[in-house]
Order: sequence, then structure tokens, then C-alpha cells
Amino acid sequence: MSRAKNKEYNRKYKLLHEDRVKESGKKYYLKNKDTLNAYNRKNYLKNEGRRKEYYLKNKDKIKEKDRKRYLKNKDKQKVRNLKKLYDITIEQFEQMKIAQDNRCAICNNPFKNSKDTCIDHDHITGKIRQLLCRKCNWLLGMCCEDFRILQNAINYLNKWNVVL
Repeated sequence: MSRAKNKEYNRKYKLLHEDRVKESGKKYYLKNKDTLNAYNRKNYLKNEGRRKEYYLKNKDKIKEKDRKRYLKNKDKQKVRNLKKLYDITIEQFEQMKIAQDNRCAICNNPFKNSKDTCIDHDHITGKIRQLLCRKCNWLLGMCCEDFRILQNAINYLNKWNVVL
């Protein structure tokens, strides 16, 4: 069998017998754990210097390539981040914007762009609250979501008769 045919056969086999291949890989890893870890550690250390050297020589080229990849996949990245960070879909995010009339839940100003739209959530429970503009999200973050700090800020502004 030629090398290309063998490669194709192996690819198809792995697709058809995914569970069996995973189980076999787990057994092999558990049996040879120490050897594999030592080998991986040795190769990582050996290649670390090469990677760093390559990066330093080609920093601008790498950054440009990363920027192009980011711009090309911006929409996919947003979808991935919404799912990963907040466990919501892009459709749910858009529905939230429509429900809030494309406005911030605190200051009621319209969102300027997608970068200005932040998902407010409880950092302990992970529960999503509403959408905020960048400034209001920053405000809550800087006061550590502490009501007393916000109340003290309001009292301070009242003391100096600040009119908005």
C-alpha cells in the first residue's frame, strides 16, 4: 500500500472507530505515562529556545499574520467567545440588544458599535444580567460591583452640588 493510501485508510479508520481509537490511546498513555512525559518535557525544552529565537527574528511578520487572521475570522471569534465566556449564541446576544432597544441598561445611551457593547454578568454565579456600554461596564468593574462605593460616589457628587 502506498503512503498516501495508507494515510487515507488510517484517517477513515479513525473516523469510523473514534471511541475505539480514543480508548486505545488512553490505555497506551496510562501504560507509558512516565516515558511520554519525560520525552515531551525534553523536546519542549529543546525547542523552546528555537521558538523564542524564531519569534524574535520574525516578530513583525508574525504579528502581521496574526492581525490578518484576526480580521479574517473576527465574526467567528465573536461567536466562539460568546459561547465560551457566557454560554450564549450570537442570536441570543442580538435578541438582548433588541430587547434593550440597542441601549445601555444604565445610562440609556445607544451603543456606538459592537466594541462598545459589553455583557454584564455576575462574576460569582456567571449569570448574565444585561448589556452595558463600555463606560458603564468599566464603572461597575472599578467599584468591584460594591453598592456602598457607588452610594459614596453619589453622596460625594451631591455634596459638591454636581448637576448632570
